[in-house]
Amino acid sequence: LSSLSYLIFWTNTGTVYGISLIYFLLVPLFWTALRLTPRFMTLSLLIMSVIALSGLFYGPLGLTGEELGRKLLETEIFLIIIAIVFLIQVVLEEQRRIALKLVGTQVETLRKARDELAYETRAKSDFIAVIAHELRNPIAPIESSIDLLRAMLPEKHAGTLDMMRERMNVVKRLLDDMLDMSRVAKNKLS
Repeated sequence: LSSLSYLIFWTNTGTVYGISLIYFLLVPLFWTALRLTPRFMTLSLLIMSVIALSGLFYGPLGLTGEELGRKLLETEIFLIIIAIVFLIQVVLEEQRRIALKLVGTQVETLRKARDELAYETRAKSDFIAVIAHELRNPIAPIESSIDLLRAMLPEKHAGTLDMMRERMNVVKRLLDDMLDMSRVAKNKLS
């Protein structure tokens, strides 16, 4: 940026292969706006302005009077336009960086929440499986007791024993469903 500013404002070199050096000046300015912070953009604009204005006053062109005033006005208008454009560019880029950082933070928070939820779901499934398995163990002796009572008691108690068997089957079905739910959560159920 300093070299290009020197070539533009301190020498009579205005073009290279018919292309104005002003266009080449845009490259480091865009690079500064996109890659660095607003402080560096401000510093770049300050350096360019100092070189440009000192070139007008002390440069080899030897401008005086009205010609110096006209050239000074043109240069300042140019510098103001460049400053406005590139300061807006650097502010927009800084806002984009802040937004990306915020999005990254939110994504990380969501990942942590997802991992915690997966852990809690796995723990709940394990707990349900253990409870269902442990509750199935006492069912076999209860069923055997119902069969024994059926054999020992008179026929008039058959309705009560049938109701007990039905309730026992409902409990068994619920426990089987709990075990199946646990298997589904662990992808063990085909």
